[in-house]
Amino acid sequence: MKWIRLSSGNWVYGDPNSDFYISFRPKSKYFLRSETAIVTRDSEYYILDGDFRKDYQKLYASGLDLCLHFYENNKDKQSVWSSGSKSTDLAGMLQDFALNMKSVTKEDQ
Repeated sequence: MKWIRLSSGNWVYGDPNSDFYISFRPKSKYFLRSETAIVTRDSEYYILDGDFRKDYQKLYASGLDLCLHFYENNKDKQSVWSSGSKSTDLAGMLQDFALNMKSVTKEDQ
């Protein structure tokens, strides 16, 4: 299995039609940091800030439970956009959005 790059610039590992797959969004001029996510069939997103592709690639064949265990062990890097995040309040999302917009503004000037 290989990482597949989508037209959006994101990368996907696994079959999006299966129980779960891994998604990676690289840092860009629109996003201050990269994010790696477990995406489930039920549209739950377990997102960590940073590049965890190598870790998830090793764990993927062992199944969702092991990937979720890795996520839980690295929850200190949890994204505010992650499903069930205590940070998914409006203030946290707005702060993250403002940081991204500040980056875009600086680069576009």
